[in-house]
Amino acid sequence: MSYMYDKNEFGKRLTELRKEQWKKYKDNQIFTINPYEKFACCKSQETLAEALGVERRTIGKWELGTSIPTIDKVDALCELLECNVDYLLGATELIGFSPAAIASHYSNIDINIINRAIADANYRDFLNYFMHPDNCSALINAATLTTRGDFLHSTELLELSEPLRSLVVDIFQNYQSITPINYCSKDSYKQFLYDYLPESKLSFSSRKLDERICVISCLDASKIKELDLSPQNKQSYKLFINYLVDYSFDILSNNERVTIQREHLGKAFVRMLEKYLTE
Repeated sequence: MSYMYDKNEFGKRLTELRKEQWKKYKDNQIFTINPYEKFACCKSQETLAEALGVERRTIGKWELGTSIPTIDKVDALCELLECNVDYLLGATELIGFSPAAIASHYSNIDINIINRAIADANYRDFLNYFMHPDNCSALINAATLTTRGDFLHSTELLELSEPLRSLVVDIFQNYQSITPINYCSKDSYKQFLYDYLPESKLSFSSRKLDERICVISCLDASKIKELDLSPQNKQSYKLFINYLVDYSFDILSNNERVTIQREHLGKAFVRMLEKYLTE
């Protein structure tokens, strides 16, 4: 089989790629592990020739466009320079993507991770172990990946402003610490709120007049209107406590489950790390 391509274009692209890859190597010399270590051979025509197993003048002729390599040498060049064969041979519609760039494109894995794995055998071994489905499935699953953000977002009392938000969180934590889990319910939580957040600590006035918490300033105007909270409404305190129970109980219970899950995952990861270090 014969391969037809433009010698001058091939020489131009070979020169450009060699210099580009050498620049990547130089720019990353400041790091302890250079992810572009393999491009050290691109320093000159002589170093590239040595890596390829040919004479320096052969590389010179290729870059000048006065000579062309055999297809096996083209393949070896592409391996050394991490470039696309079609691009090196002069294709105009393709960009010289490296194997790392192609792998990143199709896997959506950050190219810096791929390059580091190529350059660092220890890093690669670590990734291969921890990211193997048999090992990481206990830590990461479909539910975790698709719902984690929404679930964590739902554990915050976004409808409440300070200082009421922190106070309610503190009260709930106290409630959970002294209430047996089989007795945790909205009814028992409501009674706890009545005891720890009595009406005497709250004000439903539109302005802060004393040391009491101004509920009106801690809620959105639409929520105040919906609950009909005001100094004139004698049921304001009861309505507000009912709202706190309905709104905060599930959210803060979820928050506690997130904490438990985080501790569980942390312990699972430590066990996996210990197993990795002993194998």
